[in-house]
Amino acid sequence: MGRLLYIYGASGLGREIAQLVEDINSEGDGPEWVCQFLDDDVSRHGTCVAGYEVVGDWRVLERAATTCDVAVAVANPIQKRSIISRIQHFNVRFPTLIHPRAYVSTRSQIGVGTLIQAGCILSVENRVGNFVFLNFNVVVGHDVIVGDYSSLMTGTVLSGGVVLEEAVYTGTSVTTIPNVVLGRECIVGAGATVIRNVQPGVTVAGVPARPLHKETTD
Repeated sequence: MGRLLYIYGASGLGREIAQLVEDINSEGDGPEWVCQFLDDDVSRHGTCVAGYEVVGDWRVLERAATTCDVAVAVANPIQKRSIISRIQHFNVRFPTLIHPRAYVSTRSQIGVGTLIQAGCILSVENRVGNFVFLNFNVVVGHDVIVGDYSSLMTGTVLSGGVVLEEAVYTGTSVTTIPNVVLGRECIVGAGATVIRNVQPGVTVAGVPARPLHKETTD
């Protein structure tokens, strides 16, 4: 009998995390996970996603008599943090899941509940926080800090010495020069090249990355 893992979020990302779990299972080096989905969308309850049942929402964890393992499959850092804040006081654990075809230096630190997809490369002396998501083929250079709840989409490349504060989101194929700081809750649009610090809460895009300003009308 396998060990039950609840994947929180029955979305496209949730299906990708289910595949991540299946790939980990195929290596046979750890516990054999058996997946079920949780989702806040009531219309999904009782359905099957990627062959796994959607059994309910956070109340399943609240009612559980034994410790539950949970992987939060939500890319939006603010939403992810909100979900974790709601459920972390229940009897839950957040396993760190690393794809067998990712390279993670033994001199890097990886936090709890972090999910790392296939093709990622993490160099030496990195500190990756709790509940971080690294999508396919993310490259993290030496001495990088990635703050809790951050999500880095496919192909993001962080050069050496970069700092991501809490809950940063980078879109597909973002690149940075060394030693820049991406402030708390900032968003970097897909394809952007970051050559200077990004202030907290700001959305930047372009090459080089610049803040986006809302258009105003008279």
